[in-house]
Amino acid sequence: MRVAAGVLMIVCAVGVLTFAAGFLTEWFTVFGFEFPPNPLMALLSIFVIVVAVNGGLVLTGGILALKRKFWGFCLASSIIVSWAILPLIFVCARGSEWES
Repeated sequence: MRVAAGVLMIVCAVGVLTFAAGFLTEWFTVFGFEFPPNPLMALLSIFVIVVAVNGGLVLTGGILALKRKFWGFCLASSIIVSWAILPLIFVCARGSEWES
């Protein structure tokens, strides 16, 4: 089950990171490194950066799940992907497989 959880977390993280990279690439193409003219756009860019950081944490958790290391970190990163409930179930079901 840890392999399935790791693969699902990696797939989710790659999707999130692809979205964030595409958004930020388009952002810097349009605005450059200047402050955006609209405060809502500034909040949106901050949100995308937070989403990208969470995607990196989920990617790390997926890799650690495949390596069977750090159960707590894998559990936390599967909670971050709360919309995909299967990784959370798979990580919780077999907590005894992990090494500390």
